Amino acid sequence: MPAAFFCESCGEPVRLKDSVCPHCGRWFSAARCPQCGFVGEPKLFGEGCPACGYLTVRESSQTRPVAQQARGGAQSPRPPLPGWFYALAAAFLLLAMGVFLVMILRGR
Repeated sequence: MPAAFFCESCGEPVRLKDSVCPHCGRWFSAARCPQCGFVGEPKLFGEGCPACGYLTVRESSQTRPVAQQARGGAQSPRPPLPGWFYALAAAFLLLAMGVFLVMILRGR
């Protein structure tokens, strides 16, 4: 049975080849297992999660999970932001603090 995929933002079903949710417009390039949180290319999930085996199958108009945890259960945490984001934010804050200090010192 083919795996069923759902948008992490709105929960609506999406096709394996979709890179944008047709319902809410969220862009995505990877699939995430709702049970173990494994993230990878969607093609890896064709037969279920490669890490834990979780599989959501579609039967006629019904969709059901084929593992211990249902899709509506506890959500896995979002992955952390990439390191470059934190470095850029820190650089911006340091620059803003420097500009603020220069403005204060020139005002005296």
